[in-house]
Amino acid sequence: MAKPSTPVQVRPALDRLRFQAWRVRDALQHHVRGRAHRRHIFERIYDKNLWGDPESASGGGSGTEATDAIRRVLPTVFARYGITSLLDAPRRKRDEKANRIVANPKSLEGLESSTLALLRRLAIRSLESLGIREPAAFIEAEMLSKFNSLAGGITPGPEGESRLRDAITAALDHLDG
Repeated sequence: MAKPSTPVQVRPALDRLRFQAWRVRDALQHHVRGRAHRRHIFERIYDKNLWGDPESASGGGSGTEATDAIRRVLPTVFARYGITSLLDAPRRKRDEKANRIVANPKSLEGLESSTLALLRRLAIRSLESLGIREPAAFIEAEMLSKFNSLAGGITPGPEGESRLRDAITAALDHLDG
């Protein structure tokens, strides 16, 4: 007759079963709630410091001791590769997109050419102020971003585009000032 299982032998099986049940519950929650579920999990872990790290609620890998080696090496890496800022990413040689002139975004086609030229100048100037040396790849997105932020405060109407040009000019003056 076989010896009955002791609680010590049953515990690993129960732990595995409990973990699998948690995974199924988590998958269902993610299916029902989407990203909000994942965000809620992280916020709970962070807010209650469930990792239990006394130095960082982000967990043991974020503390001073865990990041000491990389913090010592980074200055050498930055010097070796000529990195002067975190936005200083070199262009790949095979990347031809960085050399082409970017067309105006389709959603801005209704604007007059003088407004588009001002908006393009503002986008380039804004990207340069962030330290981006070759802004061509980002111009379209920056034009849309600047348009959205400036146009939101302008009352629609016959004078709308003129007011938009004034706002763009003021933003350029602010960046240059």
